[in-house]
Amino acid sequence: MILFFDNGANYLIWQALASNLVTNYPENVGIIYFSKQKMKKSSNSQINKFYIDLDYSLSVAERLEIKAFLDECERLIPDFTLSMCQNIDRILCYKGDAGQELLLSFAYQFNKILKNHEVKIVFGEITWGIELVGYYICQQRNIVYANPLNIYAFDEPRLAFFDNRNSLNYIQLIANHNTDITISLARKIDERLKSDINNSYLAHKLRALVSRSLVQRGLHFFEELFTSSDYRYSLSFKRRMLAQLYNKKRIEFASIFDSVDSNYKYVLFPLHIQPEATPDVISFEFSNQLEVARQLSCSLPVNYKLIVKEHPNGFGCRNLTQLLKFKNLPNVVLIDPYLPMNNLIRNVDLVVSITGTVALEASLNNIPSIIFSNIYFSQLPNIHRMTDFSQLKFIVKECLYNEKAVCNERYKDEHAKYFDIVWRGSFDCYIYHPIIAPKVLDADNIERLTRAFYSFSEIVNFK
Repeated sequence: MILFFDNGANYLIWQALASNLVTNYPENVGIIYFSKQKMKKSSNSQINKFYIDLDYSLSVAERLEIKAFLDECERLIPDFTLSMCQNIDRILCYKGDAGQELLLSFAYQFNKILKNHEVKIVFGEITWGIELVGYYICQQRNIVYANPLNIYAFDEPRLAFFDNRNSLNYIQLIANHNTDITISLARKIDERLKSDINNSYLAHKLRALVSRSLVQRGLHFFEELFTSSDYRYSLSFKRRMLAQLYNKKRIEFASIFDSVDSNYKYVLFPLHIQPEATPDVISFEFSNQLEVARQLSCSLPVNYKLIVKEHPNGFGCRNLTQLLKFKNLPNVVLIDPYLPMNNLIRNVDLVVSITGTVALEASLNNIPSIIFSNIYFSQLPNIHRMTDFSQLKFIVKECLYNEKAVCNERYKDEHAKYFDIVWRGSFDCYIYHPIIAPKVLDADNIERLTRAFYSFSEIVNFK
């Protein structure tokens, strides 16, 4: 069975894909829902529908059973603990024991579905605590859990599949089965990408996809709020959104952002949203971004300053006091989160990111970068992976004094090879929030998505 994991409005995509799969391919397909209201909207009787009630209270026997299973998972999977899954969740990290009980309840019900059905692959995001727990339960049961994401690296978005660490593994696997794209084409793609990034291509693409009003998005949110057990759309989440808005207005009123002084050279350090799986799971050892900023500020030569930039989508997640801690570090310039990233990249000598794609953008603009994880672009030659703070001063100096002097021609072949792999390891379709971008549900894109999900499922299960 191919199993889809509901996350908000993406169930509309899952239902369209599932209908296509059961109609045109020899596949048994199921969807996990957290709302009975959503289940009723699926009229295709060939699709298996599973409901997980996140308000479900476990019996003593059920709690003992799932705790024993998760204890075995923690023993055999080095990077898994239930507490870690709770701590990366934007809601459950504030819920204490109640948050852990919710994860246990989810784990019991999800594990029961996997036990009672022959599931070969699960598709879902890996952003919230329940999704990460689901990923590790699948790993324990030798079931593939894949996260579909867009890659904005070509003329149009392309879909790729990732594991919980956003590594290159699945892209490489698919690329090995698709050898019809040449290095010369990849070189052209590389040149086009650099041009696109310089013109805020990613931002343009996202704006082009958005076609629904905030009113429609609000109506969807309230439908989730009153018809679902999903805490990701609960009153707690709404309170967090209001707190973020309050923090944002308070920070703007305090006027804490600095201007950039042309008398200095700069290193750029954009912040991740937190809690978030990207910094808190993929780069757990370096998830304290204030400490990373402190270490960087202490590693800079005398004529350099560190630009710290809050994530524009997360502006307000950190309150005024937290941002002032960054601003008060020596050699740090805290700038407006809405300043264009592409302009900043081209005007600094080094970009540092925990695990963000800003490092990839810098690489393609021939700016060296430092990251703190083995992510899907970390093998590029002018991207340096740091594994220990003791290395930081040496790597920073290497990037600032030696890397900038290297001839840019050195990297062209590596970039070409990399984009050859990415092109062959991705698919000509895209996935996006269907309430915001309803074109994702167009018949042609759904057909392409169906072929992509089916092809990936076949390849990854018979590698």
